[in-house]
Amino acid sequence: MSAKERLDYFLNDLAKALVSFKEIIESDLTRYDEKELDWIKNGQIQKFEICMELTWKSIRFFLLTEDYEVPDSPKKIIKLFHSEGFIPETEFNILFEALENRNLLSHMCKLELFEKAFEQLPVYLSAMQYVLNKIQDR
Repeated sequence: MSAKERLDYFLNDLAKALVSFKEIIESDLTRYDEKELDWIKNGQIQKFEICMELTWKSIRFFLLTEDYEVPDSPKKIIKLFHSEGFIPETEFNILFEALENRNLLSHMCKLELFEKAFEQLPVYLSAMQYVLNKIQDR
């Protein structure tokens, strides 16, 4: 499969995942009891992790289709995407933080990390949508 075909595959999945992520973030959480709310928050975090994974991989294949020598780590890929002028500083900082939080959530099971990431989900969603739109517009 070519880089262009992989890019199309990841962009399609990212677009669908972001729609689903947005829907779950915009859900009215006030109608749920504490146990149900915990389940929903966990689902939101899982959607975030999936969307973040699809975002950096979409960036990777985009850069490959643009004939860049692509680094091997998600952090370096996002840095290259920024340094080449594809996203402004604000979105870069948000994406970098989102990637850091995704990594921490996957490797360190601390409730305060979960709550910090949960509070930032709408901001992370916005940055991921920015990336999707930027790549689709090229």
